[in-house]
Amino acid sequence: MMSPDQNRIVAAVQAVHTDIEQQIAARNSQLDEAGLWYELSCCILSSQVRYDLAVSAADSIAESGVLLSGTRHEDELCQKLLVLLKKPLRVGDQWKRYRFPNKRADQLSKLAARVHLEAENLSELLTTISEPEEARNWLVTHAPGIGPKQASMFLRNIYHSFDLAIIDRHVVDYMKIMEIYDPNNGSISTLRTYRKHEAVMTAHALGMGVKVGLLDWAIWVVMRVLKNMEKELLAA
Repeated sequence: MMSPDQNRIVAAVQAVHTDIEQQIAARNSQLDEAGLWYELSCCILSSQVRYDLAVSAADSIAESGVLLSGTRHEDELCQKLLVLLKKPLRVGDQWKRYRFPNKRADQLSKLAARVHLEAENLSELLTTISEPEEARNWLVTHAPGIGPKQASMFLRNIYHSFDLAIIDRHVVDYMKIMEIYDPNNGSISTLRTYRKHEAVMTAHALGMGVKVGLLDWAIWVVMRVLKNMEKELLAA
């Protein structure tokens, strides 16, 4: 039997999940090439960086169109990305600097070069590698800066698959509260150990009658709200 806290969190997650399902149903078109690169950029740029700052950096890159050039000249692309990532970025009502301009410019340029080595563009590559697990494996293997979490998030965000779990610290905290987290499964940094935690979350989602890729989205929303509420109470 679940505790009152567990019941409260599950009820909140289910309510948010319903909203997410409605959002998914309202979308009736696939992302174009620009949209795919934008989502992939966000996944890479948000690693160890506040998401709002990563979004601002991705916006700057998207507006430039440099990732749509189809260039195979990795060094040239890297320099163009570096210029963009070193500029101050507007985040809310403040100007901020991106934390890892050199590293992320290098990762994005290497990824773009690899994509254009194997396909005409990102859209074609994803059409060729249509099976979700295979697509995630390709990204983890060939995309610098992309781990299993980021790869799963990208494939979820472009609506390629809702059957892959996005296990971040918020989902791990939820799993601990629900007493389904097993530390013996190892870290979530490697694909092999990530799959062990994913299997637990997939079974949990199945028990709730939902897809794991949408459940962890709802969990992310709820856990962030709860943590912000806890911070406000402590500060009061």
